[in-house]
Amino acid sequence: MKNPLIIIVAALLISCSASKGKSLSKNIPNSTDTSFYEKEWHVKVIHSPVENNSSSFQTDTLRERTTYILFDKVNKRVGGSGGCNRFNGTFSINGNHIQFSQMLSTKMYCEEVQQTEDHFFAALSNVNRLELQNKKLLMYQDKTLLLELE
Repeated sequence: MKNPLIIIVAALLISCSASKGKSLSKNIPNSTDTSFYEKEWHVKVIHSPVENNSSSFQTDTLRERTTYILFDKVNKRVGGSGGCNRFNGTFSINGNHIQFSQMLSTKMYCEEVQQTEDHFFAALSNVNRLELQNKKLLMYQDKTLLLELE
């Protein structure tokens, strides 16, 4: 009688740990994850530090679809638009950590979106971690959420 009970408990524990692993892997872009690459990720929210107060954040909510990021899986390139200026560079992903390098952008001044674009580029330069959750891409600096994209 003890053996069937042990087998049932073991099976439940294994299934629980397996489902935990599955939900975690969905949050990390990997070489087989086509939902992450070759898609325009439109920036919805930018969380940026308030000047002279690094513990407070202001939020820019974007209604237009002009600020976006696109990841090229094959060439390990990233590009997009800050709302006015185009940018591109390279990226590398290791687990859920990302590193951008060789980033370049055009330098036009666009009064109507300049402050939001400046916040976007500042946030992007600090991103070092990604999560995919419910069709959203969340970009962090360590544990601090900086960008929300869809």
